[in-house]
Amino acid sequence: MGLGIKRLDSLKLGIDPVLTNLAQRYENPAFVSNLILPDVMVEKQTGKYPIFGKESMMVYETERALKSPVKEMPVEDWTFGSFNLKEQALETTIDHLEEESARDIIDIETYYAESLMDSLLLGKEYTAVQMLTNSTSYAAGNVTTLGAGSEFTVDTVDPIEIIRDSMEVVRSKTNQLPNTIVLGHPTFVALQSNPKILEKIKYSQIGVVTEDLISAMLSNQSNKVVVRVGTGMYHDKLTNQFVDLWGDVVVMAYNKKNGSSVSKYEQSFGKAFVKTGYPVVKRSLDRNEILKYIASFLMYGHYITHNEAGYLIKNTVA
Repeated sequence: MGLGIKRLDSLKLGIDPVLTNLAQRYENPAFVSNLILPDVMVEKQTGKYPIFGKESMMVYETERALKSPVKEMPVEDWTFGSFNLKEQALETTIDHLEEESARDIIDIETYYAESLMDSLLLGKEYTAVQMLTNSTSYAAGNVTTLGAGSEFTVDTVDPIEIIRDSMEVVRSKTNQLPNTIVLGHPTFVALQSNPKILEKIKYSQIGVVTEDLISAMLSNQSNKVVVRVGTGMYHDKLTNQFVDLWGDVVVMAYNKKNGSSVSKYEQSFGKAFVKTGYPVVKRSLDRNEILKYIASFLMYGHYITHNEAGYLIKNTVA
């Protein structure tokens, strides 16, 4: 009884610690944009971040003579951008009769909290994909739109060579090969039946095109490439159909920490800035304690921090 009263008191304050903890651990494996735009946790809603250039590739005069001062790196080699995070929120209502009827079947609070989180993460993924499939997010020369006869669905086309050539463009501008690649689901399906790729793997034990096999083709000892397929979809209200989030694209990037969160000072093609403490789940009751309101909140913003460190291939399917 005592614990129940304490929890009810905490609910009146708004934040539900149990549901918030669940939300902060919740993941949807279909959403893969964090591979290209890794999360950076920040304490404030606004702030600055480094925009990376060629400063780490410069050969500076560093030799110091006896009793001479240390040579200084020119400050103009460093530039900064500003981030301004936006809060995203969704709410649902539970009637006490609905909760009572579901008591022996599911934990309805957890079910609704996870549903809200799924919708918020879908919005985060959608926003990221819109940025990552937009040619203006990349440096000049870092976008290829495949024309008729050069798509991955054409038998004579070697997609691996096209992807390798794109990786070399990034290396020529950043001194780093991309180490993260997201394939749109239609692109991956095309790769699975491409004769050139099937020829490359015919002596492999698996004999089927997988993410790991594509990763092995594109990796070397000093650059392990993580390859994921973006299988997420969203419902288009206008057409009443489900649509692939990623479509027929290849998105690649260099991130200093492959496949994990980074700090805002670590080199990466882009970042997803997320305010510390989010996501948050709040819960409240109406005055008669008949209706229960559960609201979930995210606060984030997507930013490109080194536009030469990414590459986009579009129209991979005829």
